[in-house]
Amino acid sequence: MTPPFIVVRRHATAIVVIAIALMQTGASGQSMTVSLADALNYYEAGEHRMVERALAGAGGGDPKKIVALLQKDGAAWIVADGPDRAARRRLVVATFALEAGYAGLDTQWTVGKEILEWACETFRKAGPPSEAERQWQLAALALFEGSFEPRRGPNQPEASDLLKHVTHIRGRFPNEPRLELVPALLDEWEFWANRHKTVGVGEFRQQVTDNSIAALAIPAIEKAAANAAIRPEAQLRLGYLQYAHGDLDAALKSLAEAAEGDDDPTRVYLAHLFTGWVHEQAGRMPEALASFGRALEAVRGLSAALALGVRLYAVDRRDEADAIVQDTLAAAVTDPYKLYGYGDLRRWPAIVAGLRRSFEVQR
Repeated sequence: MTPPFIVVRRHATAIVVIAIALMQTGASGQSMTVSLADALNYYEAGEHRMVERALAGAGGGDPKKIVALLQKDGAAWIVADGPDRAARRRLVVATFALEAGYAGLDTQWTVGKEILEWACETFRKAGPPSEAERQWQLAALALFEGSFEPRRGPNQPEASDLLKHVTHIRGRFPNEPRLELVPALLDEWEFWANRHKTVGVGEFRQQVTDNSIAALAIPAIEKAAANAAIRPEAQLRLGYLQYAHGDLDAALKSLAEAAEGDDDPTRVYLAHLFTGWVHEQAGRMPEALASFGRALEAVRGLSAALALGVRLYAVDRRDEADAIVQDTLAAAVTDPYKLYGYGDLRRWPAIVAGLRRSFEVQR
């Protein structure tokens, strides 16, 4: 089992503005240059993938220019169609800013957080909050959580950035339940950061894994689980830590609750995946096989496919195992476990898809 912080979580991409333009290849194969206003028009019209590819694939130039561009051209675009359409256009620009922030999450997060803070400020200045803004804030929160890793060194993102954004959200939505998960996630990140230790001296030095410190992260998650609105997610994270700590019966109980519902297939997938690991550790291989199969019914994730394949090989069902792994590879679905250690980041695509639909419906 590989901890999620060791896995390559995403393809490195970049936010780029080239001579205040975005680049996109046309049908003829020639490169076309479009202004920010044009890109926003395309995005508003539903050409999300085109703009997404342009943000992810562009190269060169000064990425910091995008903040100044949004402040000037983005702000002008919001009001260009009159006051009646300004709220909808603000949501379009803010969602576009989310796409730009996600594109630079691994490589240019310093710029990405400036982009998100600009968009957040436009909401705060616009008047009373709305449900669409709440969804936007949750997507932005997912990116802030995705930026934070338990690593040491000059490039370590600051927890203060995340907490600052939490303050902004709380000012707009004081009763937002997912904010209660943030302290629990910070404790959980400390678990990932400190579970590997070096012991011994000289030639006897070796790295060991100490999962006993999982107990330190459990109280904050148990507190979050008291809120029914976020209890399934809290139970998922609690179940994983109980499994790491060796409390297998408690883990099964928590994970069974996390697996309920159909609001988040990624949570259901992870709950069944972790349940399979618990059964494996307890030596219950048939139960593990069944749990991995249920995980794949929720999401075609590679971690579950490989775990199921190993179990099927063990009972001489090799052709079936090969077919499952090959089909999962062909599906090319992002494995939710690769994003598990980054809070709500695994939910980001679904939230953004909902935002896109919301301004499409309003056309």
